[in-house]
Amino acid sequence: MLPPAPHLTNGYWIGNTGTDAFGITFGSAPFATYSVWGSTDLLDWLWLGSAAESPPGACQFSDVSATNWSQRFYRVTAP
Repeated sequence: MLPPAPHLTNGYWIGNTGTDAFGITFGSAPFATYSVWGSTDLLDWLWLGSAAESPPGACQFSDVSATNWSQRFYRVTAP
């Protein structure tokens, strides 16, 4: 059985010189695994990685390659 769909709580830019990144945080089912995907055209999706959970029921993901794209879309799936 799949966990419930995540709900976005925040999107943010991490602006450190040389380590810029885009981040998202979302509420989730405790101890569930979620994957983050990225796309530049909403047709082709590339798996970016798994979201980290801390504390249980709250996940976050940082995309350090976000600066390589003029635009990027994100989606989260389980698993």
